[in-house]
Amino acid sequence: MRPHARVWGDGAYLLIHCALAHAGVLSPLAERLPGGAVGFDLPGHGKSPPWDACQDYQAQAVAWAAAMRDAPGPVLGHSFGGTVALRFALDHPERVTRLVLVEPVYFAALRVHDAPAYAAYQARFQPILDAYEGGDFHQMAARFTAMWGGAPWATLPARFKDALARQMPLIIAQGQGIDADTGGVFAPGRLGALGCPVTLLRGSDSDASVAAIHAVLMRLIPGAVEHVIEGAGHMSPMTHTDELARLIQP
Repeated sequence: MRPHARVWGDGAYLLIHCALAHAGVLSPLAERLPGGAVGFDLPGHGKSPPWDACQDYQAQAVAWAAAMRDAPGPVLGHSFGGTVALRFALDHPERVTRLVLVEPVYFAALRVHDAPAYAAYQARFQPILDAYEGGDFHQMAARFTAMWGGAPWATLPARFKDALARQMPLIIAQGQGIDADTGGVFAPGRLGALGCPVTLLRGSDSDASVAAIHAVLMRLIPGAVEHVIEGAGHMSPMTHTDELARLIQP
């Protein structure tokens, strides 16, 4: 299976979007990047094939990123896409010349290195998990989007609500990579060997777990730098596109 791809300009950057979206949501950002970009819809998103469930979800996304980028170049990932970008950079260092991570939701960073922050995040996430375990995917989607940004649930058309509800099992599947760390990203010394420049970006108003994850990554990745976008939340690539694009410029 191959992902549905999209190309902007010369396709210099590889862009990896967040969960519950598709590559097209990054169009305004892609159009502002020097040399353009190429992106793809994650498994079970947009026009891409579904997750095949024969490997962990994040691993399939990383394999698709590898299929999209077979030559060296910069890579940018947002949210879950940021975790894919980081794992991709570690698995294929020869293909990544620069790594830009916008709020990568790698909760394994907290589980391994910041137990209090991890416990606090788990407490905030528990109502979302409760809805899933109760089989109420609409309620789960409403709680998830309230936590991570996007349009208010009550304002969404019914067909959008239904589409988000159908994708909720993918949110649980992503936990194998971002929480259990099936990719071994937080194995001792692995992030310290990352050789490309790394930029972290986050909104000042995002969930507290984001700042905690960034703090861990800043400690573990040599030379990593962070920028905070004041007044932005988790969806800054869409809500604060100009500022984010300016901060990305090398």
